[in-house]
Amino acid sequence: MNVSKFINPLTISIAGVLLTVVAGVLIYFLLIKSTLDDLASQTTTYEANEQYEGPQQKTQAQLQVTQAQTQVQEYNSEWDQILRTKNPDIDFSDRMKAWNEYIKEVNFDLAPSVEQWMPTTGIKPTAPITTPAPPADPNAVVAKNPIVIPLNGGTSITVIGSFPQILRHVEDWNDFNRIVLIDKLSLSGISPFVTGSYTATVYEFPHNGDAPGPAVPSGVAKQ
Repeated sequence: MNVSKFINPLTISIAGVLLTVVAGVLIYFLLIKSTLDDLASQTTTYEANEQYEGPQQKTQAQLQVTQAQTQVQEYNSEWDQILRTKNPDIDFSDRMKAWNEYIKEVNFDLAPSVEQWMPTTGIKPTAPITTPAPPADPNAVVAKNPIVIPLNGGTSITVIGSFPQILRHVEDWNDFNRIVLIDKLSLSGISPFVTGSYTATVYEFPHNGDAPGPAVPSGVAKQ
């Protein structure tokens, strides 16, 4: 029996699924950031050498800057659409408000949404999905962009189904109402009785995450 006939399609399928699942995260961390860096580099180079370059070199440099600007606009447009459809409303301009919004998100919205959604993808979860408990102090909600929420505390989520069902389930995370990175996918068993395990990390991009409002006074925070 030629084992490679079975291993290669399996490996390719898993790799393709994982690349699809992380697409939303890649748009922000790789495409937008790298293109902004490229734009800054092209602009700096152009400005530093503008007075020394001939007409042809200037035209080429201007074209590169314009192309980078166009790419940033395209990626930002796609990213804005993702944020509108897959991002909760958490605003750090008001720490107390942000704390309450975060409590609502992790306690009442995120985990129930995951548990209701997962069976619709054709698999059977083996255990409930958990989210980290929110802090008791509003000032302990660290303002950052993004907020990183490991489902199940970073331990594996395990599901049962056939080989095609599990691959489809992992790919279907693209349709979930949050930006989720799926990693460390492993499969065991023989289809149609396959167990799949993976980690899932939610990325949320709050308003004013990079410029939070003042800390809540200690007396208010304890109420």
